[in-house]
Amino acid sequence: MARKATILCRVADHRGEIYDVREIRPTPHGFEVFIGWPVGLQRGQGGGGPKIILTQPLAEHLLKTKLSPKDANLPISRNVLKRLRSELFLNWRMDKNEWWEENPEGPGEKASTKSVRRKKMGLPSTCWTPEEDQRLVALRETGWSCSVIAEKMGKTPHAIEMRIYRLRKKGVLA
Repeated sequence: MARKATILCRVADHRGEIYDVREIRPTPHGFEVFIGWPVGLQRGQGGGGPKIILTQPLAEHLLKTKLSPKDANLPISRNVLKRLRSELFLNWRMDKNEWWEENPEGPGEKASTKSVRRKKMGLPSTCWTPEEDQRLVALRETGWSCSVIAEKMGKTPHAIEMRIYRLRKKGVLA
């Protein structure tokens, strides 16, 4: 006796193709993940098994998490997640590089990471080099104000004040 799958409902994928749904998995994101076959496609031997249906809400969620696919938090395997992302033409490396081109200052990155990326993009670095620290110490010893030192070093007065504070904390400045 042949097995027969119970069809729960029909849904459309992100392209509008209709699928027969065999299983529904809830997600913590307010939508369900559906598993099934395209309507009219042979099933079982020679036709293939059921697969995750890339619905519009699932596609939108994958697009929202394109820079951090590990945060997708879906009831599917890693390989299935990779397949769905490739269906949407998502590529983590290309997406990340594109994001950095649009946001060269980038939130949440360490200063050294920002500095390296800015140098690669041909932008000036915002990190302090040891040479700049030495120059700041020398200019500070002359007795000039932070605004004059900032003008001479091409930085903001606030940046000079913060660097002096940090150098004092390290014991480099008195």
